[in-house]
Amino acid sequence: MDVTAEKFAIQELAYLYAYYCDRFDADNWVDCFTEDAVFDESEKGLGRHVGHDAIRKTADSRVERVEQMIHMVTNHLIFDLTPTNARGHIFAINEVIYKTGERFRINTIYEDEYRKIDGRWKFSSRTARNSLPKIRVMPD
Repeated sequence: MDVTAEKFAIQELAYLYAYYCDRFDADNWVDCFTEDAVFDESEKGLGRHVGHDAIRKTADSRVERVEQMIHMVTNHLIFDLTPTNARGHIFAINEVIYKTGERFRINTIYEDEYRKIDGRWKFSSRTARNSLPKIRVMPD
């Protein structure tokens, strides 16, 4: 197993997740998860979503509520790497502008579990936790 190549592929998964989420590309965003994945945003008050259908509903909900979003991800650590599984932590700063005009900065740590399926890494579990309180950004 080429550890460097596997870690790079997992990091790219995290970057694609952010890219697809920020571009409101729900199909590709949902495809970042395994069919049975758990996406847990309970700590943020956004619920716990299990499986592609539930994750798709939360993606559609974001499209309805959010005008613009950007994830700035950093400090991606990968642990317990095997040929088919791994765990990781990622810190992110998310800037969100809602269709209501409200703007927030949200600091997150993602606690991830990854699974390699048909040669491709996906999230089998992703838990979003608050690393700092949500901050309302005042308009200029």
